[in-house]
Amino acid sequence: MDEIGAWASIFGIILGIIAIALTIVIYRRTGNIQKKQLENAEGLYVVKTQDYLRKIQNHFDQIFKTIEKRKLDNDEDKQLITQELNLYFRKYHGDMIKLLQNSERSLELWVNLDHVVRDKFDKVISNFDWLITTFFPLNVDNDDMRTTIWTTEYNMFLEKKYDIDSILKKELKAEN
Repeated sequence: MDEIGAWASIFGIILGIIAIALTIVIYRRTGNIQKKQLENAEGLYVVKTQDYLRKIQNHFDQIFKTIEKRKLDNDEDKQLITQELNLYFRKYHGDMIKLLQNSERSLELWVNLDHVVRDKFDKVISNFDWLITTFFPLNVDNDDMRTTIWTTEYNMFLEKKYDIDSILKKELKAEN
């Protein structure tokens, strides 16, 4: 009986070692799977954030083209630009607000982004917020007042546009 008990103990120890080894192997594999899932999820946020930033840049480009195709020293042209900006902002305002929110959220979820680059991308997003709320505010009912606002803010618009172009040209190229 003692001999059977000894063999059973040895057999139990061997089974225990095998079970521990299997547990370690399974733990490592699931850890690797979870790591890959996190990397893939972050990769999705990287792609989404880059896409959102390009869309922001596109809105600045479209507004720039709208304004620059006319002369800014002529009041009639300024009124025409205001009418075109009215159409543009009314058409895209909801999309622009959603883009702003999605950009902020996606940038937050891009965990491994360098802090300096994150600050630059934050600046792009805050410039876009400025565009929506200050450059051509839809809460102003009077077109003459809107014209006054956007013409006053136009130099700031240009600075922000060129700043965005510079940041995205440099940083999005570096990220790819």
